[in-house]
Order: sequence, then structure tokens, then C-alpha cells
Amino acid sequence: MRPIDDFYKLKDFTPTEKQREAIDTTDGAVLIIAGPGSGKTRVLLWRAFHLIVYKKVEPKNILLFGFRRPKFILKRRARNRAGAVQLRNW
Repeated sequence: MRPIDDFYKLKDFTPTEKQREAIDTTDGAVLIIAGPGSGKTRVLLWRAFHLIVYKKVEPKNILLFGFRRPKFILKRRARNRAGAVQLRNW
């Protein structure tokens, strides 16, 4: 058992093997591509935690970046439901 596993238990998180691999990889950048609800954001945050606590990386040297497109999704769903509705300033 590794020290970080205690923190996983505190937060009721059981990473999959692929999630654990992304969290534990500390050399260079990591690109995480997965479907909705698969835990991408959670994995990024745990990786940052791992880098800060166990690898002593300064938080200012970590860049976390995620993509979400709720604006696009909302526009598309609204158009699908309302037909040719014009949506502006979204």
C-alpha cells in the first residue's frame, strides 16, 4: 500500500489501473482522453496532489487544463427542441 492510497480512502476514490497510471506518471505532460463521467477531472486533481505532496513540485509550476463545452451543448439541444430558434450571445 502506498501513502497516497490512504488519501484515496479518505475521499472514497478507487482509481482504475489507467487512472492510477495517469496519476502516478510524473515525468512530462499527460493527455487524458475519456468519455463523460469517467473521472478525468478527478484524475487531473489527484495527479496535481501527487506532484505537490510527493514530488515537491511547486503549484505555480503545474498547469491543469480541461475542456468542457456546455455552451455548445446547450445551443445544440435548444435548437433541436425549438427548431430554427435563433440563439444569440451564448
